[in-house]
Amino acid sequence: MPPRHKIVAHYGVRNERYKLIYYYGEALGSTGSRDISVLPEWELFDLENDPNEMVSVYADPAYADVVSSLTADIERTGASVARDGRHKLIYSGGILSEMGTGDADFTKEWELFDLQNDPSEMNNVYSDPAYAQVVAEMTAELDRLQSAVGDVGRH
Repeated sequence: MPPRHKIVAHYGVRNERYKLIYYYGEALGSTGSRDISVLPEWELFDLENDPNEMVSVYADPAYADVVSSLTADIERTGASVARDGRHKLIYSGGILSEMGTGDADFTKEWELFDLQNDPSEMNNVYSDPAYAQVVAEMTAELDRLQSAVGDVGRH
C-alpha cells in the first residue's frame, strides 16, 4: 500500500490549541509512512495563532511549558526514556501497542543511542553486545526513575 501522506514516520499529541509532533527518522516498517531516512525532528504548532501549521514554535522559549506538558502526554502513552550524559534508552510500545490504532504498527521496542558517537540518534545499538553493560545500567536507571514517580512501568 503506498503511503497515504507524503510525510516521514512520526507520532505526536494534540489538544484544542497545540500539536506536538516527533518525526523519528525511520519508517521502521510502519504502514502509511514514507520509507526514507531523515534526521529526527520535533515540531510544535500553535493552532490558534497558526491554524495552517506553517511555523513551528518548538524552539521558542515562550512555549517551553507547552512543550514540557505535551511531551509528558506523549510519554504517558507508552514511551519511557532514560538518559545519562552519553546514552539514551527508549522503550516504546506499552499502551500504544494495545490501543487499536488502525493500521499503525506500534510494536514494543527498545532503542539505545550513543549520543557521543551518534548525536542524531540514527543507529540503535540496543542489540550490540558491546553495549550490554550500558543496557543493563540504563534499564536499572529507567526502573529507578519510574519507581520514583510511581510509574509501575510497562516493560
